[in-house]
Amino acid sequence: MRSEALPHITIPLSRRAPWDTPRSLVSLRTEVANIIAKYNRTLTAYQINTGNEHSLAHAFYARHPPTHGRTERRDSGVDPLTPYGQPFPSLWSGSINVGTPSDSFTVDFDTGSSDLFLPGPDCDSCQGHNIYQPSVSQTSVDLNKTFTLAYGDGSKVSGEQYIDTVVIAGLTVDQQPLGVANQYSESLQASNFQADGILGMAFPSLAEIGSSPVFQTLMSQKQVSEPLFAFRLAAEGEGFSALYLGSGDFQGEFTYTTVTEAAYWQVTLESIEVNGKDAVENIPAIIDTGTTLILGDGMNVLAFYEHIPGAFEIPDGSGFWSIPCRPPTVSLKFGGQAFPILPQALVIPAYSVGEPAFCVGAVVADSGIIVSDSDAPSFWVVGDAFLRGVFAVFDAGNQRVGFAALSDAS
Repeated sequence: MRSEALPHITIPLSRRAPWDTPRSLVSLRTEVANIIAKYNRTLTAYQINTGNEHSLAHAFYARHPPTHGRTERRDSGVDPLTPYGQPFPSLWSGSINVGTPSDSFTVDFDTGSSDLFLPGPDCDSCQGHNIYQPSVSQTSVDLNKTFTLAYGDGSKVSGEQYIDTVVIAGLTVDQQPLGVANQYSESLQASNFQADGILGMAFPSLAEIGSSPVFQTLMSQKQVSEPLFAFRLAAEGEGFSALYLGSGDFQGEFTYTTVTEAAYWQVTLESIEVNGKDAVENIPAIIDTGTTLILGDGMNVLAFYEHIPGAFEIPDGSGFWSIPCRPPTVSLKFGGQAFPILPQALVIPAYSVGEPAFCVGAVVADSGIIVSDSDAPSFWVVGDAFLRGVFAVFDAGNQRVGFAALSDAS
């Protein structure tokens, strides 16, 4: 689709360390553990909300048992995003306003979950974050319900459920359910997580807090001209980053692929190519802006790295592979079109204690996403390592995801 582009806003990269500072394998393993915990929670929420097991749950639960616990009018808008992380940008944060009178908060916009939560006034572990004060807001309503979310570091986010007014990119959402935390996990404390909270943008069936994700509420309240949103994610030297809401006025040639199950933004990954040759084919894939890495099942990750000369699995059971710091061209194919992963997104500088720095690949094996049962399909979680190279449109109205190369889209 082609037309005049929406205004572009450039946000400088905010990081706590230079790009070439290696990350420890310990921190990378923690990141994978938190990804696993998120999918444990959201698959459980899907079953609670729908009464059915998600089609990908059997493959996941075979190695990761579920953890139960519930938890002026405009019709389009642009929310500028700020990437951060050291040195591999792991989250892109943007601003929302909550309450009446409103306060501003930064959130990670996460297409792999469906809830909004913020730190509350009783949260001792939330120091350094902006605190949401429901008692001050004239539009807040206590739902007299609690919530608990488990994280991969063994800690939890827990608190009370409220509804309040939320403003995002100039669009107003009335009576939006949100979680107000009185406990933040270590991974969400200010020293590890610069945003104040998380705003989920997947479908309602994954919601653990309340019943309607923010964008679904925007749609139901007819606050957006079109039922879609889009992301442009970039790191330093790669241009601006932004979240677009409710407008299809994008320049570029987009390739669309159908959502196969409207819970996650789940599509078919037709193939993974290394230097133009297929290494892996036909895998269910979840497009997840809240995940840095590309997480796949062990068998297919092995098949992928076998196509990269010099790659070898790091012998610590983490699922990470060492790769040449100048990697071959790796592309993911959706809707018949191959989209390359940026080399600087595919390669992560890393170190292990007592060892010199080396490079690892952003494609990581998780043993929990592979089982011997042939009836349980493996699946991949495609995160920001891929999304940094594309302009991605999430079309809720037509239940499809579209991609265009950044050089061809705006």
